[in-house]
Amino acid sequence: MADPLPDGFMDLDDLWDDSPAETDRTVPDNPVQDGVAAGADPAGDARLYLPGWDEGWRVQLKTTWDREYCFAKNPGEEFYHLLMAGEVYVTYDAEKYCLECARRRGVISRDRLHWKRGED
Repeated sequence: MADPLPDGFMDLDDLWDDSPAETDRTVPDNPVQDGVAAGADPAGDARLYLPGWDEGWRVQLKTTWDREYCFAKNPGEEFYHLLMAGEVYVTYDAEKYCLECARRRGVISRDRLHWKRGED
């Protein structure tokens, strides 16, 4: 008979069974998957648009852990913030902007009719 485990320890033998468990592809604490994204459109349309794509703006995905900074500061902050690995950001030449700073600067939009601007 096995000795009982000390207080605070758990028997983990059930984690090593002979069949692999189904992989859970969800991201922990992901507000989008939980349906509570900040500023989410009540109609459910969370798409973003890059109206200046034809002027040279591009969308990128940061795939390294190299230190790279957003070219804009958050309101009330005196420093440039890091772009994180896995973060989607926009670029124009050598400038890089996180999506929130790009939204504040008017580079990206939630307005799906952005192409109609200027038409009456």
